[in-house]
Amino acid sequence: MAAASRELVHGIAITYLFTPEEFRGKGYAASNIYYLSKELLEQGYEFCTLFVDKKNPVSAKAYEKVGYQIVGDNYEYIAIPAEMNA
Repeated sequence: MAAASRELVHGIAITYLFTPEEFRGKGYAASNIYYLSKELLEQGYEFCTLFVDKKNPVSAKAYEKVGYQIVGDNYEYIAIPAEMNA
């Protein structure tokens, strides 16, 4: 499962990437990402982007297999109400 979820200036983000356990290791994730990305690029987006946790090398390998490249690292920030400065 995967979905195009957020339009960017010239591209689109793909999220909700998930493969049920019984279907893992059969190439479904790579195929799913390939065809979704292909469709989005054919619709005129200049690029597709997605995020993967560094602790998930299996998913990273699937994305690289279909042409995705690492372009940077991200930082995740959260706001906790009790710790917010007013």
